[in-house]
Amino acid sequence: MADALSNGEFQIYLQPKYNLRTNRPEGAEALVRWFHPHEGHDFAGRFCPCF
Repeated sequence: MADALSNGEFQIYLQPKYNLRTNRPEGAEALVRWFHPHEGHDFAGRFCPCF
């Protein structure tokens, strides 16, 4: 993972969070995706042992 970080292979996507009572956005959740140069996109569950 250190090499991937150094090579800029991680991408951050922001997913909006809405208040269902007011139907207005109240923030965002950050999602991290790893774009591996040979294997393509990888999801956090495959490279982070905490999932």
